[in-house]
Amino acid sequence: MPPIKFKSKRMNYLALHQQYKEETISGRYITLEHIESLILKQQAEIIGQSVLGKPIYKLQFGTGKNIFFSSQKCGNIIKNGIVYATVLTNI
Repeated sequence: MPPIKFKSKRMNYLALHQQYKEETISGRYITLEHIESLILKQQAEIIGQSVLGKPIYKLQFGTGKNIFFSSQKCGNIIKNGIVYATVLTNI
């Protein structure tokens, strides 16, 4: 997809959303089963298991400074899964 050209210095969030949205993810609740295929497309390493026996993945990108990116869900908050899907498909 070609880069988006902006007419002003303000961010065009709708255009960014349309450019980077992961089409395979939708709905209110996003689980590991929804994003696991996206994780496995990367060079993912299983580094442990959750208390429910689900894999904990480690993803590494680039060679710069280390950044720890973690997330957990609370109640009906759905944004984390959407963010993960967007990050994984656009790296």
